[in-house]
Amino acid sequence: MLPRELESLKFFEFIQTSYLLLAGLFISVVILIIFIKSLNKLLAENKESSQNYLSLLFMVLAFLILTVKSVRFIEYLTPFLVLLTAYGLKLLSDNFNDYQLVQKIKNFLKNNLIKTVLIIALFSLMAYPLIICFKNYAYDDSDKYKETALWLKANTPERSVVFHVSWDAFPRLFYWNHHNYYLVGLDPVFMYLRNAQNFRLWRHLTEDVIVCDQRLLTDCGQTKNAPAEIARAIRENFDSDYVWVNNYPIYQDFKNFLNNHPDWFEKKIETDDSAVFKILNPKF
Repeated sequence: MLPRELESLKFFEFIQTSYLLLAGLFISVVILIIFIKSLNKLLAENKESSQNYLSLLFMVLAFLILTVKSVRFIEYLTPFLVLLTAYGLKLLSDNFNDYQLVQKIKNFLKNNLIKTVLIIALFSLMAYPLIICFKNYAYDDSDKYKETALWLKANTPERSVVFHVSWDAFPRLFYWNHHNYYLVGLDPVFMYLRNAQNFRLWRHLTEDVIVCDQRLLTDCGQTKNAPAEIARAIRENFDSDYVWVNNYPIYQDFKNFLNNHPDWFEKKIETDDSAVFKILNPKF
């Protein structure tokens, strides 16, 4: 599973979250269409500005392609797109009377109905972020993982290690319970750098329900997925007797595995968002 910021850009998600960037991209495309027939003239009369415009256009196209591939690059696309739009509008204003298309757009915008539609659209764009903020503020999940975290705090030895499946659950778990230790905090890269084999084992256990510390499952030879092997791997490699699982779909198979083997993994508590299992003391 790729980190969220490395996933490919989803078009409808881009429209929903970055509509101002989309508007800037649309404006830049329109300006480019207006300039395309007289680019040589612009380069001759406004050489520096035109060169800046073309350089920014190249950067925007490059980062747009990268953003489609990996959403993280939107951080670089944004400033270059803003500058491109600004340069394009400046060139357009400096040469406003030289383009018949601009004159047609100007006449088109004089229509009262069009003005009304544009004003409504503008206020809608201004209101949308406020609506989203109020919705997010009204959605309260501050108690997420609270019950299972507090159960661990009350029922496990101090400084004992919790084998938790999801690295991004750490802030909430730690907020409610700094009585325990956790496998990984805000960035799993640190776990990988400290012990790459344990990192891969952790990922394969929780995502594939397999005892494997190689990069690919195919490199593991005879894989092990018996409850005794899973229990031994967690206890011996992570020094943990308690397994914490949330309801992310990617960990559902692992959670079902724990549920299906109560002789090895005793469920101690389960809520709407997470569960805690204790590894029993069988003879390995």
